[in-house]
Amino acid sequence: MHVTYKLVVPSGAGPSTESKTLSRGTGRDRGVRKVLDKILVEDKKSGKKKSGKDEDWAMCAQQMAEESCPDQSRIQLNPSVAAAAKIPLKKGNADDFLQDGKMFRATPVTETKHLRRKVDASPVVQPGMSDSEVKRRTGFPNESTMLSYIIVACDGDINIIKQRQTSLTWYEEWFMMFEYIWNRSLTRLEDVQKTFSDLRLEDVLRVVDAKIDICSTSRDSWPMFASFEEDKALQKDKWASRYNAMRPVMWDMTGISAYAFSSADLQRLTFSSYYSENCFKAGIFCQPCGWMGTTDLWTGGVSDSDYNRRAGYLKKQQRFQENDLVETDGERRGVRFLNIYDKGYRAKMAAWENGRQLVLQPDFKESDKTFNRDQTISSASVASDRGGNERVVNVSKRAGLISKGFQSNADPTRFNKVWLTWSFQANFMFDR
Repeated sequence: MHVTYKLVVPSGAGPSTESKTLSRGTGRDRGVRKVLDKILVEDKKSGKKKSGKDEDWAMCAQQMAEESCPDQSRIQLNPSVAAAAKIPLKKGNADDFLQDGKMFRATPVTETKHLRRKVDASPVVQPGMSDSEVKRRTGFPNESTMLSYIIVACDGDINIIKQRQTSLTWYEEWFMMFEYIWNRSLTRLEDVQKTFSDLRLEDVLRVVDAKIDICSTSRDSWPMFASFEEDKALQKDKWASRYNAMRPVMWDMTGISAYAFSSADLQRLTFSSYYSENCFKAGIFCQPCGWMGTTDLWTGGVSDSDYNRRAGYLKKQQRFQENDLVETDGERRGVRFLNIYDKGYRAKMAAWENGRQLVLQPDFKESDKTFNRDQTISSASVASDRGGNERVVNVSKRAGLISKGFQSNADPTRFNKVWLTWSFQANFMFDR
């Protein structure tokens, strides 16, 4: 009976650079070579001839490899051993996965759209949570309000609502974003990672950025201001009697604390003498109906008057009042904005240059000068009306991620988006 043995083994990964000589391998490989060399010398002395296919040598090497390899499922034959035994080394299809100019093998990656959890566990949060738990963790008064805002932000598109960036459910991703921005129960990114299925840091930030982008797109698609008819229909009676046939909007500035920058230029640009700290400043507006909004953050060194003139919202108000026409005495006419400011603004000229808008402020007086009766009543009236705008300033910084300020490891673009979208979100969270 004649038996033929054929040895087929995989090749090693290969050296980082092509070697001119074969590696001797490990101690086991050197031991095998010694045995083979000894047999070869003895055969030469005895005059024994090998067969053409070297079955005996191949069988000897195979037997020694199988007996000495600790892992029987993965037998690697050193090239020097194969050369000593005169065994042709067959690589099979290993070369099919080589990349040009690289010595390592590239394993094909199977892409899949199915995102799976690292562990087989139930969702951390899911629909049906109690209103108290939702309010504690996200700031929304109840779950129905939170879901309503998600529908508004996604424009009712179920595909956008269910978009996922990780193995979490769509509900978990939205909840995680709200909880992180509210920043009460989870104050650090490490806490978010551990709470939501041990996600990686980059996965958490990818989810937050994706959801903020959706909310930012929704905010930009909405009109910046409530229309004249909407404002009149939703405002309280006291505003209708005081500002009849007018379009009032209250503007104010606020500061967001920032860390002390090491750069001298950034230190100078962000330091505010009014707040006595490094900060960012932005405009906040409120209409009598309760609709509020914010504008982009600027460095804290800018003055209120300069921001009011250069930020661009007066130009947006001009375009809005030109498009939102009101029917009066059978004709459709534009109603100019009445901008209600605090004393610190020099805004009359800037407002007039943008659609001849009007300005209402408390009266100014030089030192040691007193107000007359009309000036006293007017200033007190404006101060009383602006009390509602102070509440809007408080609401705009109610999110914990904003109230704790701009940190040294924060991303400025993400922070500005959170600032803008939070005020839009607050319109759907809190009562007027």
